[in-house]
Amino acid sequence: GLPAPESAVSEDIETYASIQLFEQIARRGKPDFQVLETDWQDIIQICKRLSGHPLGIELAAAWVESLTCSEILSQLEAEKDLASVMPAGIHSNGRNLQSILESLWVRFSKTEQDAIVAMTIFRGGFSRNAAQSILGVSLFFLDALVSKSILRHSGQDRYIMHEFISQQLVSRLQDIQNEGLTYRDKHSVYYLHRVASAREMISQAKEKEIFAEFSLEYENIRTAWNWAIERENYSSIQAAIKGLFIFFEQRGRFKEGKDLFSGLQKQLESLTNESMNLDARNLYACVMAYIGKFDYHLGDYCQSQTLLEIALSNFITLDMRSEIARLFIELANLKRAQGDYHHARELLSESLGYYREIGDQRAEGDILNILGVIASGVGEIDLAE
Repeated sequence: GLPAPESAVSEDIETYASIQLFEQIARRGKPDFQVLETDWQDIIQICKRLSGHPLGIELAAAWVESLTCSEILSQLEAEKDLASVMPAGIHSNGRNLQSILESLWVRFSKTEQDAIVAMTIFRGGFSRNAAQSILGVSLFFLDALVSKSILRHSGQDRYIMHEFISQQLVSRLQDIQNEGLTYRDKHSVYYLHRVASAREMISQAKEKEIFAEFSLEYENIRTAWNWAIERENYSSIQAAIKGLFIFFEQRGRFKEGKDLFSGLQKQLESLTNESMNLDARNLYACVMAYIGKFDYHLGDYCQSQTLLEIALSNFITLDMRSEIARLFIELANLKRAQGDYHHARELLSESLGYYREIGDQRAEGDILNILGVIASGVGEIDLAE
């Protein structure tokens, strides 16, 4: 922990990191905070009692808004009996931090407590907009939690909860069971909607900006995705899946993408034929196609072909012609990678037929160009021209 002076008579008392941290946090919550001569010994004892633990000092210093330094020390000493009821294996630092947290906790209203507990749903921090949209909290409340060291700023308009505090509070989600489910649902819908909304911006050459947000919020997105699978919220997943696939593919995160999408694959494959409605079958075809593409990038051509063909079969059943045409191209690319230009041509011709039927002239042109490249590569110059 951070060192503390032996006594208040030390001339360099304010050079100790523990004392500096206490003063800094105290003034964050109470800008006019001034240390009186009679306060120094109490502050030293507070820091020592907390073994110089930075988080403990921050939480204790946050009390200066309503308590004197002497009262803070008395509060810590009054909580020493909590050690006898703490779970086995928690060392004294952990017990001291828990006791501070418990004492601070009772100062919040029930509504505030529920909102703070719900913040443990977030992973890797969260933005102000996310907190306001999902939890319905105000900017003033968020800033109040920062001043009390429950939250910390982690960039502009972004917050994060200390891991220790999150670990202590996450079990309380069971105490707000109904609200907890609602918060998880809102969290999932919010982040998957962000992904779905960003898909249009990806096509507008704003990839760098969007992918930076995806990277920053990836743990929240992953949590939202897995919760949507558990809750069978396939509409949110369907809206987000293409944007996520583009992110994984463009960033070369093929294994990560495959692992995330495989959870959805297993869930959908567990459904009976009766419960596999058209939307679920469409989603299944999409996820098989995307995992097949990841396998292609990972060099597992055999598995890639198997999954792409399963996806193609499902799209044919659903008569989704643009997707059928796209899958023929993916299979053709796979054959080209294996040097099988004969089958690649056949597959591209199948795709060309669908695109002509749809009337997609741009796609027709792209396929004709690919056929020309193949012809040129095998020495058929006249055909290529």
